[in-house]
Amino acid sequence: MTALGIALYGDEAYVTGSTASDDFPVSADAVDAGFNGTTDAFVTELASDGSAGAYSTYAGGSGPDAPCALAAH
Repeated sequence: MTALGIALYGDEAYVTGSTASDDFPVSADAVDAGFNGTTDAFVTELASDGSAGAYSTYAGGSGPDAPCALAAH
């Protein structure tokens, strides 16, 4: 896993990056719960105490994917 960006919104923090892991921890309500290629982007919302992911999802298609930026509003 490689973290490539972070966005802060109030007391929430969002992290994005890429992973080659097919068992990356995703939320039950993830937009994309399955690993789709050689690398997938991910977005994770950290719990307010920063200890764990409150929400996490893959984001990617069949090829290698990596995010370029992250913004929260």
